[in-house]
Amino acid sequence: MFFKKGGKGPPAPPADEEKTLLVGRPTPQARLSWPARDNDRTATHPVEPVTGMQPPVHAEPVTGILPPQPRAAPPQPAPRQTRDDERTRLITTQRQAEPAAPDAGAPEAARPAPAAVLVEEPVVGWLVVIAGKGKGRSVEIAAGSSPIGRGEGQRIRLDFGDDQISRENHATLTFDVRSNRFFLNHGGGRNLTYLAGEPVLVPVELKGGEVISIGDTELKFVPFCGPDFSWA
Repeated sequence: MFFKKGGKGPPAPPADEEKTLLVGRPTPQARLSWPARDNDRTATHPVEPVTGMQPPVHAEPVTGILPPQPRAAPPQPAPRQTRDDERTRLITTQRQAEPAAPDAGAPEAARPAPAAVLVEEPVVGWLVVIAGKGKGRSVEIAAGSSPIGRGEGQRIRLDFGDDQISRENHATLTFDVRSNRFFLNHGGGRNLTYLAGEPVLVPVELKGGEVISIGDTELKFVPFCGPDFSWA
């Protein structure tokens, strides 16, 4: 469309239409000769941005940042024992730690018997050391058959340092509770026992005051029980 010089052109478009028409139009600059005008159009004639619109943003990947890792699940607590298990464990521990007490209302035969009390046997006489190691010491004589030696298991123990005395059954001293009489006999070993200087090979009755030789030790017999007194 052509207009005459000095004539009026078409009316100016509104502001909104003007912005729309200016989109993509180059800014007014000196026109270049063809073909340089078309080849350098973008470089020499930048496009004006559109008001109210933002260009698209392309995010660039960031170097050195690892992608988010999945979080490990927290450890689960061990399952708690049921109430029946706890009750069973407590009952078992209590039974082992606290034995049941005897029932006061139970009959006398059903109750546990009390612990036996050891009672020392009554003395029926003594053997007194009158010569050798342990001189002046004495040992007690009990009723029944009493082996003589220096070992711990002997009823009449002569452990005063005389190694010539056998550990077990060097001799045997017996008190008969029925007749209230004492007897001395050989112990059965190779070591002999002497009474008044004579070896004892068969049982010999003791009346009181006799001297008995065992090893290097001399003992005097002192009775307590006899025809005039007895514990029975």
